[in-house]
Amino acid sequence: MTIKDPSSHVNSLAKPTVPSAKERREFFRIDNDVIFDVQPVDKQTIDTMPAIDVVSDGPSWQVLEALSALDQKTQHCASALNTKQPALGQYLGLINDKIDLIARHSIFSHYQHLPKTRISLSEEGLAFKNSRMLYKNSFVVVRIIFLPHFAPVVSFAQVIRCESRDNSYNVAAKFYQLAPAQQQVIANTLIKAQQRA
Repeated sequence: MTIKDPSSHVNSLAKPTVPSAKERREFFRIDNDVIFDVQPVDKQTIDTMPAIDVVSDGPSWQVLEALSALDQKTQHCASALNTKQPALGQYLGLINDKIDLIARHSIFSHYQHLPKTRISLSEEGLAFKNSRMLYKNSFVVVRIIFLPHFAPVVSFAQVIRCESRDNSYNVAAKFYQLAPAQQQVIANTLIKAQQRA
């Protein structure tokens, strides 16, 4: 599949009347509030280490990933239950939200020092502002926590463009060696954002 420039269509939704799944993957762009950080890495690091080991936070990050995985696993069951027994489904959904809130609050302090920002996102890449220049074709590791549900993604990315703009840099990058679980988190985030749009 041809990699689309993730900075194109920023701040707009480019989609036909009835977009296919492939078209949503390639063209759907929306700004998201996220906890986000990025740091340069060399090719040797990418070839020898998984991205999570570069920015490892130990148990706190593992809890975020486990919560996100559980959310994905319960979506189908919750949907089926809401169809057959809406009152029970609603009650269990509220209990789940309560547990989720307590769990995420208990680890939020570990991440509140990271900057909250807006990025433009597709399933294949992202665009963001950065305080320093990143060279074209260089590699970075990005850590993203999608709010408000604290869905985490950490991945390598390759810079495809970096332009100076108002004392900062507009960077476009494509994900590199994105793990399937991380790809699913991004896909779910885009679907939810599209539903809210």
